[in-house]
Amino acid sequence: SSLFMSRVQKSSIALFCVATFILGLCFLITSPVSPSQLVFRHIEIAAYLPTNKTSILNNTAQNPRKNLDLTLIYQHECLSKLDREDYQGAIGDCSEALNEYSEPTVYINRGLAHYRLGSYEQAIIDFDKSIALEPENWQAYFNRGLAKSAQADFSAAITDYETALVQSKHESAADRAKIFNERGVAHYETGTYQKAEADFAMAAVLNPRNPEIFFNLGCTHQLLSKSAQAIVDYDNAIAINPQYSEAYANRGFLHKSLGNYKAAITDLKSALDHLAAELEPRAHELITVIQQLSSLYVVG
Repeated sequence: SSLFMSRVQKSSIALFCVATFILGLCFLITSPVSPSQLVFRHIEIAAYLPTNKTSILNNTAQNPRKNLDLTLIYQHECLSKLDREDYQGAIGDCSEALNEYSEPTVYINRGLAHYRLGSYEQAIIDFDKSIALEPENWQAYFNRGLAKSAQADFSAAITDYETALVQSKHESAADRAKIFNERGVAHYETGTYQKAEADFAMAAVLNPRNPEIFFNLGCTHQLLSKSAQAIVDYDNAIAINPQYSEAYANRGFLHKSLGNYKAAITDLKSALDHLAAELEPRAHELITVIQQLSSLYVVG
Protein backbone atom coordinates (compact mmCIF):
# COMPACT_ATOMS: atom_id res chain seq x y z
CA SER A 1 0.00 0.00 0.00
CA SER A 2 1.09 3.58 -0.55
CA LEU A 3 2.62 5.14 2.50
CA PHE A 4 2.99 8.83 3.28
CA MET A 5 5.25 9.56 6.22
CA SER A 6 5.60 12.77 8.20
CA ARG A 7 7.70 14.16 10.99
CA VAL A 8 6.20 16.09 13.85
CA GLN A 9 5.16 19.61 12.90
CA LYS A 10 5.64 22.94 14.63
CA SER A 11 5.42 23.23 18.40
CA SER A 12 3.42 25.75 20.40
CA ILE A 13 6.33 26.11 22.82
CA ALA A 14 7.54 29.71 22.81
CA LEU A 15 11.22 28.77 22.90
CA PHE A 16 10.95 27.10 19.52
CA CYS A 17 11.17 29.09 16.32
CA VAL A 18 7.66 29.10 14.86
CA ALA A 19 8.69 27.76 11.50
CA THR A 20 7.96 24.35 10.08
CA PHE A 21 8.86 23.50 6.54
CA ILE A 22 8.91 20.60 4.15
CA LEU A 23 12.42 19.25 3.69
CA GLY A 24 11.36 17.68 0.43
CA LEU A 25 10.25 14.51 -1.25
CA CYS A 26 13.05 12.28 -0.12
CA PHE A 27 12.74 9.25 -2.34
CA LEU A 28 10.32 7.38 -4.51
CA ILE A 29 10.23 3.61 -4.29
CA THR A 30 8.32 1.65 -6.85
CA SER A 31 7.14 -1.88 -6.27
CA PRO A 32 5.80 -4.45 -8.71
CA VAL A 33 3.06 -5.40 -6.24
CA SER A 34 2.02 -2.10 -4.67
CA PRO A 35 1.69 1.58 -5.53
CA SER A 36 4.73 3.79 -5.09
CA GLN A 37 5.78 4.77 -1.61
CA LEU A 38 6.23 8.46 -0.92
CA VAL A 39 8.05 9.61 2.18
CA PHE A 40 8.27 13.25 3.21
CA ARG A 41 9.24 15.06 6.36
CA HIS A 42 8.25 18.08 8.41
CA ILE A 43 11.32 19.48 10.17
CA GLU A 44 11.82 22.07 12.87
CA ILE A 45 14.79 23.25 14.87
CA ALA A 46 14.91 25.15 18.15
CA ALA A 47 15.77 28.82 18.06
CA TYR A 48 15.51 31.10 21.05
CA LEU A 49 16.87 34.13 22.89
CA PRO A 50 18.66 33.77 26.23
CA THR A 51 16.15 33.58 29.07
CA ASN A 52 18.17 36.02 31.19
CA LYS A 53 21.05 38.48 30.84
CA THR A 54 23.35 37.00 33.49
CA SER A 55 25.90 35.41 31.16
CA ILE A 56 25.90 38.47 28.91
CA LEU A 57 26.39 40.82 31.87
CA ASN A 58 29.28 38.71 33.16
CA ASN A 59 30.91 38.80 29.75
CA THR A 60 30.50 42.55 29.27
CA ALA A 61 31.75 43.24 32.80
CA GLN A 62 34.97 41.43 31.95
CA ASN A 63 35.32 43.33 28.69
CA PRO A 64 34.00 46.92 28.84
CA ARG A 65 34.26 47.26 25.05
CA LYS A 66 31.37 44.87 24.66
CA ASN A 67 28.00 46.52 24.06
CA LEU A 68 25.20 44.67 25.84
CA ASP A 69 22.34 46.56 24.20
CA LEU A 70 23.84 46.12 20.75
CA THR A 71 24.34 42.38 21.15
CA LEU A 72 20.77 41.92 22.34
CA ILE A 73 19.54 43.89 19.35
CA TYR A 74 21.53 41.67 16.99
CA GLN A 75 20.06 38.56 18.59
CA HIS A 76 16.54 39.92 18.28
CA GLU A 77 17.15 40.84 14.64
CA CYS A 78 18.55 37.37 13.98
CA LEU A 79 15.34 35.71 15.21
CA SER A 80 13.19 38.21 13.35
CA LYS A 81 15.00 37.41 10.11
CA LEU A 82 14.71 33.69 10.73
CA ASP A 83 10.95 34.20 11.00
CA ARG A 84 10.98 36.10 7.70
CA GLU A 85 13.16 33.40 6.09
CA ASP A 86 15.97 35.92 5.53
CA TYR A 87 18.59 33.35 6.44
CA GLN A 88 21.61 35.22 5.10
CA GLY A 89 20.57 38.26 7.09
CA ALA A 90 20.11 36.11 10.19
CA ILE A 91 23.61 34.71 9.78
CA GLY A 92 24.99 38.24 9.55
CA ASP A 93 23.20 39.42 12.70
CA CYS A 94 24.17 36.33 14.68
CA SER A 95 27.77 36.78 13.58
CA GLU A 96 27.70 40.40 14.77
CA ALA A 97 26.35 39.25 18.13
CA LEU A 98 29.08 36.62 18.38
CA ASN A 99 31.70 39.31 17.73
CA GLU A 100 30.62 40.77 21.08
CA TYR A 101 30.59 37.53 23.08
CA SER A 102 30.25 33.78 22.65
CA GLU A 103 26.70 32.84 23.59
CA PRO A 104 25.56 29.21 22.99
CA THR A 105 22.04 30.20 21.99
CA VAL A 106 23.36 32.50 19.27
CA TYR A 107 25.35 29.61 17.79
CA ILE A 108 22.14 27.58 17.74
CA ASN A 109 20.28 30.34 15.93
CA ARG A 110 23.07 30.80 13.38
CA GLY A 111 23.21 27.04 12.93
CA LEU A 112 19.49 27.11 12.20
CA ALA A 113 20.01 29.70 9.47
CA HIS A 114 22.80 27.62 7.91
CA TYR A 115 20.54 24.57 8.10
CA ARG A 116 17.72 26.33 6.29
CA LEU A 117 20.16 27.23 3.52
CA GLY A 118 21.21 23.59 3.20
CA SER A 119 24.65 24.26 4.67
CA TYR A 120 24.52 21.26 6.96
CA GLU A 121 28.24 21.07 7.71
CA GLN A 122 28.32 24.72 8.77
CA ALA A 123 25.19 24.18 10.85
CA ILE A 124 26.84 21.25 12.63
CA ILE A 125 29.93 23.40 13.32
CA ASP A 126 27.73 26.00 15.02
CA PHE A 127 25.87 23.35 17.02
CA ASP A 128 29.26 21.90 18.04
CA LYS A 129 30.33 25.32 19.31
CA SER A 130 27.11 25.70 21.27
CA ILE A 131 27.66 22.29 22.89
CA ALA A 132 31.27 23.17 23.75
CA LEU A 133 30.04 26.26 25.62
CA GLU A 134 26.99 24.60 27.20
CA PRO A 135 27.29 20.79 27.20
CA GLU A 136 23.99 20.33 29.06
CA ASN A 137 21.91 22.12 26.39
CA TRP A 138 19.65 19.39 25.01
CA GLN A 139 18.39 21.62 22.18
CA ALA A 140 21.87 21.83 20.66
CA TYR A 141 22.09 18.03 20.55
CA PHE A 142 18.56 17.81 19.16
CA ASN A 143 19.38 20.32 16.42
CA ARG A 144 22.64 18.64 15.55
CA GLY A 145 20.78 15.35 15.27
CA LEU A 146 18.40 16.89 12.75
CA ALA A 147 21.30 18.27 10.73
CA LYS A 148 22.99 14.87 10.72
CA SER A 149 19.72 13.26 9.66
CA ALA A 150 19.61 15.69 6.73
CA GLN A 151 22.99 14.26 5.71
CA ALA A 152 21.58 10.74 6.04
CA ASP A 153 23.98 10.11 8.94
CA PHE A 154 21.20 8.49 10.93
CA SER A 155 23.40 6.55 13.35
CA ALA A 156 25.11 9.74 14.48
CA ALA A 157 21.73 11.47 14.64
CA ILE A 158 20.38 8.73 16.92
CA THR A 159 23.34 9.24 19.25
CA ASP A 160 22.56 12.95 19.47
CA TYR A 161 18.88 12.29 20.11
CA GLU A 162 19.82 9.89 22.90
CA THR A 163 22.00 12.56 24.51
CA ALA A 164 19.18 15.08 24.12
CA LEU A 165 16.84 12.68 25.94
CA VAL A 166 19.28 12.38 28.84
CA GLN A 167 19.77 16.15 29.03
CA SER A 168 16.05 16.91 28.78
CA LYS A 169 14.75 14.61 31.52
CA HIS A 170 13.32 17.60 33.41
CA GLU A 171 11.83 19.30 30.35
CA SER A 172 8.19 19.25 29.29
CA ALA A 173 6.50 16.12 27.97
CA ALA A 174 5.92 17.88 24.64
CA ASP A 175 9.64 18.62 24.26
CA ARG A 176 10.59 15.03 25.02
CA ALA A 177 7.90 13.76 22.64
CA LYS A 178 9.60 15.77 19.92
CA ILE A 179 12.92 14.03 20.57
CA PHE A 180 11.38 10.55 20.69
CA ASN A 181 9.58 11.28 17.44
CA GLU A 182 12.76 12.37 15.66
CA ARG A 183 14.69 9.38 16.94
CA GLY A 184 11.83 7.22 15.69
CA VAL A 185 12.17 8.71 12.22
CA ALA A 186 15.92 8.03 12.26
CA HIS A 187 15.27 4.40 13.29
CA TYR A 188 12.66 4.16 10.53
CA GLU A 189 15.22 5.40 8.00
CA THR A 190 17.77 2.79 9.11
CA GLY A 191 15.22 -0.02 8.87
CA THR A 192 15.01 -0.70 12.61
CA TYR A 193 11.23 -0.54 12.54
CA GLN A 194 10.59 -2.09 15.96
CA LYS A 195 12.70 0.66 17.56
CA ALA A 196 10.88 3.25 15.49
CA GLU A 197 7.59 1.79 16.69
CA ALA A 198 8.71 2.03 20.33
CA ASP A 199 9.84 5.65 19.93
CA PHE A 200 6.66 6.78 18.19
CA ALA A 201 4.58 4.99 20.82
CA MET A 202 6.43 6.81 23.62
CA ALA A 203 6.05 10.12 21.79
CA ALA A 204 2.30 9.48 21.54
CA VAL A 205 2.08 8.85 25.28
CA LEU A 206 3.98 12.07 26.02
CA ASN A 207 2.01 14.18 23.55
CA PRO A 208 -1.34 12.55 22.73
CA ARG A 209 -2.61 15.68 20.95
CA ASN A 210 -0.08 15.70 18.11
CA PRO A 211 -1.56 14.09 14.98
CA GLU A 212 1.78 13.69 13.18
CA ILE A 213 3.08 11.39 15.92
CA PHE A 214 0.09 9.06 15.47
CA PHE A 215 0.57 9.34 11.73
CA ASN A 216 4.19 8.20 12.01
CA LEU A 217 3.14 5.36 14.32
CA GLY A 218 0.52 4.34 11.77
CA CYS A 219 3.09 4.31 8.97
CA THR A 220 5.37 2.08 11.04
CA HIS A 221 2.56 -0.30 12.06
CA GLN A 222 1.47 -0.47 8.44
CA LEU A 223 4.99 -1.36 7.33
CA LEU A 224 5.17 -4.02 10.08
CA SER A 225 1.89 -5.51 8.78
CA LYS A 226 0.06 -4.52 11.97
CA SER A 227 -2.95 -3.35 10.01
CA ALA A 228 -5.47 -3.10 12.84
CA GLN A 229 -3.11 -0.99 14.92
CA ALA A 230 -2.27 1.21 11.92
CA ILE A 231 -5.94 1.93 11.31
CA VAL A 232 -6.37 2.96 14.95
CA ASP A 233 -3.33 5.24 14.63
CA TYR A 234 -4.74 6.93 11.53
CA ASP A 235 -8.11 7.19 13.30
CA ASN A 236 -6.39 9.05 16.13
CA ALA A 237 -4.50 11.36 13.74
CA ILE A 238 -7.71 12.24 11.90
CA ALA A 239 -9.66 12.74 15.14
CA ILE A 240 -7.09 15.37 16.15
CA ASN A 241 -6.83 16.90 12.67
CA PRO A 242 -9.91 16.22 10.50
CA GLN A 243 -8.14 17.91 7.55
CA TYR A 244 -5.24 15.44 7.56
CA SER A 245 -5.27 14.37 3.91
CA GLU A 246 -2.19 12.14 4.14
CA ALA A 247 -3.77 10.16 7.00
CA TYR A 248 -6.94 9.67 4.95
CA ALA A 249 -4.82 8.52 2.00
CA ASN A 250 -2.81 6.03 4.05
CA ARG A 251 -5.89 4.64 5.76
CA GLY A 252 -7.63 4.42 2.40
CA PHE A 253 -4.82 2.44 0.80
CA LEU A 254 -4.70 0.20 3.85
CA HIS A 255 -8.43 -0.48 3.60
CA LYS A 256 -7.90 -1.24 -0.09
CA SER A 257 -5.21 -3.82 0.73
CA LEU A 258 -7.62 -5.45 3.20
CA GLY A 259 -10.42 -5.60 0.66
CA ASN A 260 -12.52 -2.97 2.44
CA TYR A 261 -13.34 -1.18 -0.78
CA LYS A 262 -16.19 0.99 0.49
CA ALA A 263 -14.08 2.33 3.37
CA ALA A 264 -11.14 2.81 1.01
CA ILE A 265 -13.26 4.87 -1.41
CA THR A 266 -14.54 7.04 1.44
CA ASP A 267 -11.04 7.71 2.75
CA LEU A 268 -9.47 8.42 -0.62
CA LYS A 269 -12.28 10.82 -1.45
CA SER A 270 -11.64 12.56 1.89
CA ALA A 271 -7.94 12.78 1.01
CA LEU A 272 -8.92 14.57 -2.21
CA ASP A 273 -11.39 16.81 -0.38
CA HIS A 274 -8.68 17.98 2.01
CA LEU A 275 -5.84 17.74 -0.49
CA ALA A 276 -2.56 18.98 0.96
CA ALA A 277 0.09 20.54 -1.25
CA GLU A 278 2.33 17.50 -0.70
CA LEU A 279 -0.32 15.24 -2.23
CA GLU A 280 -1.16 17.36 -5.27
CA PRO A 281 1.32 15.53 -7.56
CA ARG A 282 -0.52 12.31 -6.74
CA ALA A 283 -4.07 13.57 -7.14
CA HIS A 284 -4.44 11.78 -10.47
CA GLU A 285 -3.31 8.50 -8.86
CA LEU A 286 -5.87 8.90 -6.08
CA ILE A 287 -8.64 9.59 -8.59
CA THR A 288 -7.65 6.55 -10.67
CA VAL A 289 -7.66 4.26 -7.62
CA ILE A 290 -11.07 5.61 -6.53
CA GLN A 291 -12.47 4.86 -9.98
CA GLN A 292 -11.04 1.32 -9.95
CA LEU A 293 -12.37 0.64 -6.45
CA SER A 294 -15.78 2.06 -7.30
CA SER A 295 -16.02 -0.44 -10.14
CA LEU A 296 -14.99 -3.31 -7.87
CA TYR A 297 -17.36 -2.26 -5.12
CA VAL A 298 -20.31 -2.05 -7.51
CA VAL A 299 -19.48 -5.48 -8.89
CA GLY A 300 -19.08 -6.92 -5.38
